[in-house]
Amino acid sequence: MQFVALLDREAGLLRFTRIAGAAPAGSSLELWVMPEGAAAPASLGVVPSEERFSLPVPPGIAVAPGTAIIVSLEAEGGSPTGQPQGPVLAQGAISAL
Repeated sequence: MQFVALLDREAGLLRFTRIAGAAPAGSSLELWVMPEGAAAPASLGVVPSEERFSLPVPPGIAVAPGTAIIVSLEAEGGSPTGQPQGPVLAQGAISAL
């Protein structure tokens, strides 16, 4: 599982490019952001099928270059609890655009 995550501060967007990997049938990949000092990750939502996609920076969440991004494998449609339930398949940091 590989993604490139870039922060576009001007547009207020996180821009993603999927390099490799897809969810197995009957499951979904979910993106999470873990700002520095946060107690738990916040969901950015389920990864769409497109290779390139953008998501708005969540209101009230401090996202900056270096902020951790996590991709987890979840039940189809995403985590029902608002926290990762499945295994973490990829983890990295946001780069600035």
